[in-house]
Amino acid sequence: MYRAPIEIGTNVGDMQKAPTKTSRKTTTTLPKVIFFHIGWTREYRGAKDDPPLGKFGFIGEWHEALNFRPYRGRCYGYAPHSSVRVGELGAARGADYADGVLVIWTATDPAGGGRYIVGWYRNATVHRQLDDRRPSGAMTLAIADAAADDCYLVPVDERRFFVPSLQDGWPGQKSAFYANKHLSDSDLKKVIAYIDGQSSNGFFREEPAQADKKKRHGGGRSQDPETRARVERAAVDLVTTQYEHDDWDVESVESDNKGWDLEVTRAGMLLRVEVKGLSGEGAVELTPNEYEAMRSKDKRMSYRLAIVWNALSRAPTLTIFSYEPGTEAWRSDDGRKLHFKDLIGARVKF
Repeated sequence: MYRAPIEIGTNVGDMQKAPTKTSRKTTTTLPKVIFFHIGWTREYRGAKDDPPLGKFGFIGEWHEALNFRPYRGRCYGYAPHSSVRVGELGAARGADYADGVLVIWTATDPAGGGRYIVGWYRNATVHRQLDDRRPSGAMTLAIADAAADDCYLVPVDERRFFVPSLQDGWPGQKSAFYANKHLSDSDLKKVIAYIDGQSSNGFFREEPAQADKKKRHGGGRSQDPETRARVERAAVDLVTTQYEHDDWDVESVESDNKGWDLEVTRAGMLLRVEVKGLSGEGAVELTPNEYEAMRSKDKRMSYRLAIVWNALSRAPTLTIFSYEPGTEAWRSDDGRKLHFKDLIGARVKF
């Protein structure tokens, strides 16, 4: 059946009206707000040429690709988060859901890293568990749902409200974030003002200079520390999102100097994941600490080297290497083998 395209940037339930600025003031009583982090797409309507960017083989279906495709007047939103503390959102003790919640969807921009608001559901129902009782035609597991008229998708070119990942109170790598509990009132009011159309101002990132943009498409290792930091941040964000989509819990230990960046756990299993980001293609280098951890007999079976090529592009590529005890080699799922050249640390070619 033909489906009329939705004009992105309008309320999803209304193809005729575009949202306009409003003079409404933010009310003193702030709504209950939850942020969910999902994969990045243009329209979230399930088009084959618009998959969530950053996808790789072992993840399976990405249900959030349908988060803004209405079904019988409602949108059904998926997030890679198996349970929600609905009591934090005003639900009664023992309730299975909370009503009247403002759900804010964020995603990592694959072109430059960093997390941005991509859309929201007003007056949403948020479920304690991923809900499989939605209408079969909705074709997605739902952690939240709302009337299509209350759902708004931000056009790609207007996704400029940057959600800080390293500031106190902001979500960091969390896939679900309870804003009323963790954000200051002033920060939460900035978010509400943006959504109410009172203000276009948020925690914006400055547009990179033209010369800096050119470096995005250069070789594997940038000489510019600022660009290098952006590459690494984008790579860590992507790897975190991938594991969370496969129901792993991810904790950043980047500041602990352990020899790996992330500790990833599920059902009692621990993976130690070192992330390397490249702005193009090439080799990566391991510090002595990382190289020692990778070779350690008691750690190598749980160690993973996650390499993200073209980390600042809109189509980054992720490959994860693990130790193969039979051959004592480090290989990816598609059979590629790492080759080491000992330096002070190590340079890895692939």
